[in-house]
Amino acid sequence: MKLKKIGFIGIGNMGFHMAYHLIKKKYDVYPYDKINKNLEIFQNKYLKKNKNFLTSINELDCIILMVPSSREVSDIIFKQLKLYKIMKKGSIIIDMSTSIPTETVKIGNKLNKFHIKFLDCPVAGGVKFAKTAGLTLFLGSRSINKNLKQLLNVFGKIIWCGNLGSGHSIKALNNFINASTLNTYLEAITTALKFGIPKKNLISAIDSATTGKNNPYLKKIKLGILKNKLNSGFTINLLAKDVNIARNLINKFTKKPLVSSNILKILNASKYKLGKNSDQLNLYKMWSSKI
Repeated sequence: MKLKKIGFIGIGNMGFHMAYHLIKKKYDVYPYDKINKNLEIFQNKYLKKNKNFLTSINELDCIILMVPSSREVSDIIFKQLKLYKIMKKGSIIIDMSTSIPTETVKIGNKLNKFHIKFLDCPVAGGVKFAKTAGLTLFLGSRSINKNLKQLLNVFGKIIWCGNLGSGHSIKALNNFINASTLNTYLEAITTALKFGIPKKNLISAIDSATTGKNNPYLKKIKLGILKNKLNSGFTINLLAKDVNIARNLINKFTKKPLVSSNILKILNASKYKLGKNSDQLNLYKMWSSKI
């Protein structure tokens, strides 16, 4: 099945740019957002003529959802817009939101009864990479054909994670690892700097002695916090949301998950003290104000 007519629900900070990339690649895009202003701005800027999503649902090959959570995804599909009743058989719904893996599987099982394919494909990279089509996509699907791959490649690089729900699982667990590593570095470098080690010596030592270089160190510590550049484009609130999803998933399969529980406590305390919309790199303030 060719994917030509694409519905896009959620024309927010991320979705606005992602939907535009589809238009640039000559897809026939039908945008929708519950906030009329978002929709109007997008239509006026990028569409030659307004396209009514609500009256075109039964014509669409695929609908992408970029909304806050599993709750909104389920409500849109089964209650608010009733996509499950209107979409044609063989069509696809892609959840690119940050959702709960177990809920994703439940939604997929329900949609199977209506011959609608459901897959999860959350993204990483924030608004910065949404603008440049450089997102990382975590795909949860039994398989990926040429047409689906071509569609998703519009947004960035695809990482196939496994069956339905795997994408949402990996996205949350990956950000849990990032949050854990970031706070581990912060605890260590705060101690080193307070001990009196010069910043340049500290960086040189870590570069030379610490194996397994990673994104939290290179981009967040070395090129971010230690250079007083604190705009990663990802908020503490969003990081905490991912870690909470990961913690709940870990609880199902691991006894006494101390690391995820403690990292979540740090993030929740940070939201209270720094503000939930504070950039994640401001976490250094929880450890020291002297970095």
